[in-house]
Amino acid sequence: MLSVKIHPEQVDKEVDRICSFLSRQLQSDDKVVVGVSGGVDSDVVTRLAVQAIGSKRVKLFVAIQEGMDPQHLNNARDLANELSISLVEIELTDIPFLIIQTMNNADPSERFRENGLID
Repeated sequence: MLSVKIHPEQVDKEVDRICSFLSRQLQSDDKVVVGVSGGVDSDVVTRLAVQAIGSKRVKLFVAIQEGMDPQHLNNARDLANELSISLVEIELTDIPFLIIQTMNNADPSERFRENGLID
């Protein structure tokens, strides 16, 4: 596993830089929509957005898919609860498989794998 040592002051400086960028780019009435997966990346993006513009301007959604680890959904729900943001749960269980199936039917020579598209 990769181990990176970053001084806490560097982290704070980077967080400030990102939040400053976000607040400069967004108008005062703009909102941000973040798709959360229950993983670390979307958690960090959500927290940066909230720090930059406030939780009232951040909207969250999670796409529920076949084979999704239940812990990821729980993580997304916990994040929303912790930040006092409602979480829209979108049921997309079969859609990734239907997309692959449709692509395979349109061009069978490509031999798309039905389980090849997870997210």
